[in-house]
Amino acid sequence: MITQAEGITRNEESEQETERSTRRIMFAGGKGGVGTTQIVANLAVTLGLKHNRVLFVDATPGVCNAEVILGINSTLNLQHVVTGEKSIEEVICKGPGHIGMLPVRRDWSQTAGLAPWQRERLARGLAAATATFDFVLVDAPAGIPPELPGAALEPAEVIVITTVEPTSLAGAYATVKELARISPGKKANVIVNMAPDSADAARAFRAIAHVAGRFLGTVPGYLGWVPADPCVAKAGGRQVPFVIQFPDQPAAGALEVIASKLALAQQSEDNLRFIDDKSWRN
Repeated sequence: MITQAEGITRNEESEQETERSTRRIMFAGGKGGVGTTQIVANLAVTLGLKHNRVLFVDATPGVCNAEVILGINSTLNLQHVVTGEKSIEEVICKGPGHIGMLPVRRDWSQTAGLAPWQRERLARGLAAATATFDFVLVDAPAGIPPELPGAALEPAEVIVITTVEPTSLAGAYATVKELARISPGKKANVIVNMAPDSADAARAFRAIAHVAGRFLGTVPGYLGWVPADPCVAKAGGRQVPFVIQFPDQPAAGALEVIASKLALAQQSEDNLRFIDDKSWRN
């Protein structure tokens, strides 16, 4: 027979276990046009197809690119939760790969202006909803990572998306630098997108790593690279994730590798945050 005290203890342990098992990752591009939303949306689907419970959070204010990529049409967003019209569960859409999608569609830098009951409703709803997922992937707008509505969406790690272009590399480094300033203990990892080949991707990452090591005293991790692939645009025009429409093409294969690294790291308590791809050192 379980006493009340034992029941409370077990519930607390269960909540702590759930919190540990939910991995929150923000994806940020140093500048626009680097394909961040494509990467996050398709990575979410890839993880979902691997039987992970994935919540894709579209935190880009007023932009619906993710819905186009995923083939989702929703009129609801997080504001409906704030006003009490809908619950979090009602706002989360079902997407391909069995993922959930939460449209934010607002700049949350002014959350202090919300009434106390609105903040409480939002915080409790987000905490309960996100705890049911293995991964919470947040697609942030380009530039400095934004303030998010509630601790339940606050990322434990950040993945910076860049291309091999000099302006993109500069933007990616600026994001890594700002992260080092505002969150010194938070590890940043890098994905090089739309690269001609692995050698160019490695050179692009080395450029960021060299400057970060010299001026910040820390080097971001290298999660991998995604090749330039015309199938990405083709799938986007059909409003289908490219990992579903063209699963055997190079971009989908690259995301499969990255998703496997994230899933493996999720299962390992010794290396929970990321697995650094050392191939760039060659």
